[in-house]
Amino acid sequence: MSSTFIPTTTQSPPLQVTLTPLQLPDASLTHERTAWAGGNRQLITSDHPEVVPKLQVCPGEASQLVARIQNHSNQAWDIWLRGGQTMPLEWCPSLKPNDQFEENEKLVLTGRETSQDGEFSYLDSEVSFNVPANFFEDSWAISSDNQRLKLNYTGHIQVYARPCNVGGIPQLMATAPFELWLRPDSRYLDYLPQVYRDVDFMGRLLSLFEQSFDPSVETLRLLWAYLDPLTASEQLLPFLAHWVGWSSDLNWSQLSPIQVRRQRQLIYHAMELYRWRGTQRGLRHYLQLYTGLPEDCISIQSSTKLGFEIGMAELDTTAVIGGDRPYHFTVRLKPHSPTVSYSDLISQKENFHIIIHQEKPAVCTFDLFIEESTQP
Repeated sequence: MSSTFIPTTTQSPPLQVTLTPLQLPDASLTHERTAWAGGNRQLITSDHPEVVPKLQVCPGEASQLVARIQNHSNQAWDIWLRGGQTMPLEWCPSLKPNDQFEENEKLVLTGRETSQDGEFSYLDSEVSFNVPANFFEDSWAISSDNQRLKLNYTGHIQVYARPCNVGGIPQLMATAPFELWLRPDSRYLDYLPQVYRDVDFMGRLLSLFEQSFDPSVETLRLLWAYLDPLTASEQLLPFLAHWVGWSSDLNWSQLSPIQVRRQRQLIYHAMELYRWRGTQRGLRHYLQLYTGLPEDCISIQSSTKLGFEIGMAELDTTAVIGGDRPYHFTVRLKPHSPTVSYSDLISQKENFHIIIHQEKPAVCTFDLFIEESTQP
């Protein structure tokens, strides 16, 4: 919902201002009804030919109006946005009184040019409103002297301008009114029929319960994050490791941040590692997660030459005296600078032997080689 207001003059004014609220009030207005046309929400007003923009402001959250200033002349302008309102000035520090014009706060609007919106140039300026989070609970708001808490405020945006590179006091060129509707941000209203949403008291009442229940609701909503090894707290990792049957005989307090991050990955992929245990793919994946090495830095090669076996070898064709050991494979690890160094791999060599013994078939034997880095 937006509105354009311009000064009443005999000639077309050079500047116009259009206000567009970025947050519309949830409650239906007294003399307005909503309609849908072409998938867009429209407000049909029966009393006023011009719709005053209404911005919903939730205490503790920022709400914005977008002021679009259109220039219908060939003149470039220095622009200042000022405001007058019934609300406290500290809610919108950018709308200063109209007797303060600082050079470092001005906006520059170029002259006329062709755009998609017509033959004019324009600039958009965002005006933010911030109401204290304790607005509804403040002592003055709930005092016996304050019989009725004011929730709706009026104001207006004033456009002061002067031609660029010309001194002098800026003059008022355009103005546009708006309304602020202070409402508590209650999600519980979404579960009520429309007739109850129109009553502001209902939203304020439900916000009391919402603030009480929100910590528990948020904990339940984010429970998955506590049970995900990649996002759970470090104190929960031993429990999650035990949950999936992963070896957790580690002193977690002595692990470095890199080691903890790799253990998170191992616990997260535990089910997949169990599925491929005893295979080359499973061993490679395990070493990749444990070391942080890329796949091309881990080599696993099986024996290819068969020795002399009675009933299997043919003389002068495939018979070889000796040959490779049956069911034997070789694991080669290559450092990857700068993430994994040669010294890091050497310090973990004993653990690599334990991992390979755990993941390989019982009948297999292996050799482990850690190549020295060729980079300086």
